[in-house]
Amino acid sequence: MTFGEEWGWGSAKDEARKVYDAFREAGGNFIDTANLYTNGASESFLGEFMEGHRQSVVLATKSVAGQPCELRRDALIRSSKEAQ
Repeated sequence: MTFGEEWGWGSAKDEARKVYDAFREAGGNFIDTANLYTNGASESFLGEFMEGHRQSVVLATKSVAGQPCELRRDALIRSSKEAQ
């Protein structure tokens, strides 16, 4: 499921919230995302949705291969902060 509509398709925030809530109610706790998904909207939404229960969610993120290590590290740190 793509959270955010910045690529011309995917879920608007209200629909993404419904999907996230249904996922959590079904027992889901592992989320895979990336800072490039829908230009960061996905991680922004998830950061908001996880508020109050962040410690019970396993959040996997990634960065673009081929970037210098410093850029990948910075992107991963920014992603983790946005998801808090």
